[in-house]
Amino acid sequence: MNGFNKENNILKTLNLFNQMKLDGFVLDLIAYLCVLKALSKIGDESICQINCYGVSEMSIQAIELYRLVDGARSIFKNIQIKPEQIYDTMINCLSRASFFDETQELIDEYECYHSPVSTMYFEKRFRLDVQSIFL
Repeated sequence: MNGFNKENNILKTLNLFNQMKLDGFVLDLIAYLCVLKALSKIGDESICQINCYGVSEMSIQAIELYRLVDGARSIFKNIQIKPEQIYDTMINCLSRASFFDETQELIDEYECYHSPVSTMYFEKRFRLDVQSIFL
C-alpha cells in the first residue's frame, strides 16, 4: 500500500485495504497509516478540484470529499493504540479537507497525553494560509 501511495495510485491503496479486510487479514498500524495517507491525498486533490470547478461540480466534489474524510474518521476511531504517526496523519487529512475545528480538537486530544509536536501545527497553519488566498 505504501508503494501505491508513493506512486500516487491512491485507488489501488484503498482497493488493497478493502480486499485485505475481506480476506480476513489482521490489519496493523502500518496498514491503517497507509490508508489514512491515501485518504488524505485524495482530500487534498479534491480541494484543488473544487476550486477549479463550477457550483454544480463543486457540490459533487464536496460530497465525495466528505465521504472520504468520513472513511478516514472511521478508520481512525477503530485504531485502538494511536501513536504520533497515526494522529499526525489524521490531523493532516482533516486539515487538507479544511476541517480546521476538528483538526484543532484532535491536536488538543493528542496533547492531553503527549508533548506537542510542531508538524501537527505546521500542516494546519499552512492550510489556513492557503485557504485565505482563495477567500
